[in-house]
Amino acid sequence: MSDVYILSNVGKLGKRDETLIFSKPDGTTQVLFPFKVEQLMLIGKVSISGDALRMLSKYRIPVSFISTNGYFNARLVYANNKNVFLRQQQYRLMDNPAQTLQVAKGIVIGKIKNQLSFMQRIKRKTTEVDAEIQTAITRIKQLIEKAETITSLESLRGIEGNASKWYFSVFRYNIKPSWAEFPNRTKNPPRSNVNAVLSFLYTVLTTKIHTVLETQGLDPMAGTLHANAYGAAALAFDLVEELRTPIADTICCALFNLGMLKPEDFECADFSPDSSDYPCELEQSEQKVAEAVLLTEEGLKKVIAAFQEKMNKLAFSGSKKKSISYNELIFKQITAYKNMLNGQPPYTPYYFK
Repeated sequence: MSDVYILSNVGKLGKRDETLIFSKPDGTTQVLFPFKVEQLMLIGKVSISGDALRMLSKYRIPVSFISTNGYFNARLVYANNKNVFLRQQQYRLMDNPAQTLQVAKGIVIGKIKNQLSFMQRIKRKTTEVDAEIQTAITRIKQLIEKAETITSLESLRGIEGNASKWYFSVFRYNIKPSWAEFPNRTKNPPRSNVNAVLSFLYTVLTTKIHTVLETQGLDPMAGTLHANAYGAAALAFDLVEELRTPIADTICCALFNLGMLKPEDFECADFSPDSSDYPCELEQSEQKVAEAVLLTEEGLKKVIAAFQEKMNKLAFSGSKKKSISYNELIFKQITAYKNMLNGQPPYTPYYFK
């Protein structure tokens, strides 16, 4: 079974016999066998027939709806999570501040250590700005030490935010093309081409984790690090943190550095809070319209292909450095989280080198 991505603003997903058929107005079609689909991601404005919805429901195929700007819209899920006892353990964890802090601390330290590893890689490859990168590395190491002894969840979130600022302050030095722009990290909307790629990859990766959490019987809304808010997938946001750098950030750099993405793979668009196609949240000091940079349809195809290829590549996991794919790694980490809830060893984040 595998994840299937359909990118289109004009196509329709229908049913024919025991298959799903994606059709475009130009007559081209794509046939999907439901028993081979683990989850379906519809990117753009894809319409679905009633028959197709019934077939998706019959095979319990999760469906995610994502805009071409990387904005997550909705999910189609099913009431098949019968392990109420597992979810009770999640809610007990949320009611235990000391344990919640301990789990969140591990997640943050794991994320920052992965950022540190990536920054050290940048330093080995770059000599012109050695002092700037070394300063950022030193600050990151100090934040790891501080996180290990922190006693407040709010302070821990502050450490995570500061670490990301230092990390992204030198991230641009690992992207070689002069036309690739990354003055700083911006999102909703992304204001540069590098930000457009990062935002889209983060959305797809988080959606993948969200789906696995549901299939494993966990409540994606019940997290530890991210504040629990109505409708927010806090646990998915938690568990994506340690994987942003080894998966999404490395894909982003490769797409630019290996010449897979070109300047013509991007376009500008005006975002506003009132737009249905390009919604965004603006600061009070900003005008009602913000210019953003988005991937074109061709650019999105390249990014999706690179993501699928990466997820099937090998990652090294565990003390014995066992080789598993990144797809398997996500299942492994979520299983470890479940085991922690059931009283087994504490959750250990994934570290990459």
